[in-house]
Amino acid sequence: MKKLFIILAFVLQYISLYSQLQDRIWIFGRPYSGSTNATLYFGDLSNPVVNLPSGQPDHITASDGKEQWAVVTNPITGELIFYTDGKNVFDHQHVLVNALDLGASVSGAQPVAIAPVPKGDEDPNFSTYYIFSNETGAFPTTFNVGTIKYRYYDVMTGAFGTSQDLPGTYGTANVTEGMKIIPCDTSLSILWLVASLYPSSGNETKYVVYKINRNVVTYQGVYDMGPEKQSVPSGASTIVEITYTKANTSCGITNVGFAVQYTSAVFTCQFDNLSGRFLTGTARTLYTGITTAVPSVYNVEFSPNGRFLYYTIYASTGSSDNTLYQVDLNDAILTPTPVHTFSATYAGGLKLGPDSLIYHISDDGTNSNTLSVGRILQPDVKFIPGTTVFNQFYQEDFATYNDVIGVGFSETLIMPTSLPCGSLAISEDSGRSEQINLSVYPNPASDMVNLKISNKTNSCLTLKIYDIFGKLIRSELISRDKEQINTTSLNNGVYVLVVSTKDSFNVQKLIIQK
Repeated sequence: MKKLFIILAFVLQYISLYSQLQDRIWIFGRPYSGSTNATLYFGDLSNPVVNLPSGQPDHITASDGKEQWAVVTNPITGELIFYTDGKNVFDHQHVLVNALDLGASVSGAQPVAIAPVPKGDEDPNFSTYYIFSNETGAFPTTFNVGTIKYRYYDVMTGAFGTSQDLPGTYGTANVTEGMKIIPCDTSLSILWLVASLYPSSGNETKYVVYKINRNVVTYQGVYDMGPEKQSVPSGASTIVEITYTKANTSCGITNVGFAVQYTSAVFTCQFDNLSGRFLTGTARTLYTGITTAVPSVYNVEFSPNGRFLYYTIYASTGSSDNTLYQVDLNDAILTPTPVHTFSATYAGGLKLGPDSLIYHISDDGTNSNTLSVGRILQPDVKFIPGTTVFNQFYQEDFATYNDVIGVGFSETLIMPTSLPCGSLAISEDSGRSEQINLSVYPNPASDMVNLKISNKTNSCLTLKIYDIFGKLIRSELISRDKEQINTTSLNNGVYVLVVSTKDSFNVQKLIIQK
């Protein structure tokens, strides 16, 4: 029990530190004309507002941010540090950082991936960040193919370091658009970068992993999996967008989702985030049936509970191809369910927000001059056409922006894991014990929380809820079949939920938002 409280104190510290504030600000639009830009600010999770506290950025021009941005906010305070379209950088006062070119294409999906430099469990105060820039992009034509470069950013000095090549065999190899950083479950010192190789000759199915560990980037390995990537006939670059989820997975495993533009498909594969390797035998592919470069897959996102995968098909003209789909990953055969078809062009971007809703760009404004954002209100619910009430499932035109173009949502800061689950299954006396797998949803919750519990024995389970100060709020014995707990009596805030046996336990962060 002493061990439990030591780890609980550790968890409480990191819940406070890594409260999703890195997702607080999304800058995802550029002017169609004038200087208005699209921004979502999650200062209040229950009511995201349109404008930044200090006003909209007014230094972005029609040549900046043609597709997706990346935003860095302070993970402790949520304050804006800087944002970039992969080429130009703007500081927290929305001023262009002169004489700085990150080298990525401003017309790229996931042109930049950003993470703090891992300092280790004993030093969680991050003051330096990695910036990975993907040179590949659709326009100009010189960016049809490119490599990934990286550099450092020093918070104290506000200085950006010089560009460096990735190490190893594929360090200067051409890659597709899209890359992702994935945290390790058991160490604040380890992050992983995943990149997709470009099909420069023939087709390509390879993905490269790099290890980010205490100021050092090393080549980890290459993995062959998923559908073939082909060169896009128009001469543009192949888009492979990457996302991931820890929901509904065991300790050390991350479920990674991919949207492959051409061939048009989505697929998932499990990733061992302790050793940095893909479990290629777990790859599952769904081909969309699209056989041309446009319309094609553009974005992919997991539901908060990890059960569903959402993807979008977009076309360059208004047609029935502009559709949002849901895929139930519990089904043996992956079958897409159309949620809604949009008449606008480029109905694309998907992003899971810090409020556990999925945001969707239903019209990027290319032809209408109006950027329209909707959101999936019940992303953890299976959508059944003809039965599910659409307006309760999806909110159209949640936010609209005039004279703005925005193809995709911003990439936000990727933080190391806040709950090192490998340590949570170790008792004081017996070393590694029976593993408790625990899923908690919805999260944030209101009056009821669903539990999904599995462990290898029929041991008696104890449920305890603590507030952020470590005060025990509730304690009760539960069974493995426990499905719900009533949270009506809990006030808004962050709590720690612990499910334990005599020898093992699992700790989860619980947010109450009524």
